[in-house]
Amino acid sequence: MDGVSAIFSTPIGVLIGWSHYLVFDLFVGAWIGRDAQRRGVSHWLAAPAMLLSYLLGPIGALIYFLGRFAFKRQFSLEERPAT
Repeated sequence: MDGVSAIFSTPIGVLIGWSHYLVFDLFVGAWIGRDAQRRGVSHWLAAPAMLLSYLLGPIGALIYFLGRFAFKRQFSLEERPAT
């Protein structure tokens, strides 16, 4: 933990960490949007999960997975939905 704290104590460390978080959050949000469209998940479920993924990272993905399972009864990380 001390090593992580030391990295974020420099301006370049903060820039690298912040960039990592932004890229991860945007990637997860974009994946949620594409996955929801492929699987026919309601926009009303996907939009809040996308917003939460941008604001809270993995929490948005978890909300999306739970909502998708509750409404579609399928849990798969495959790019193509199960037939």
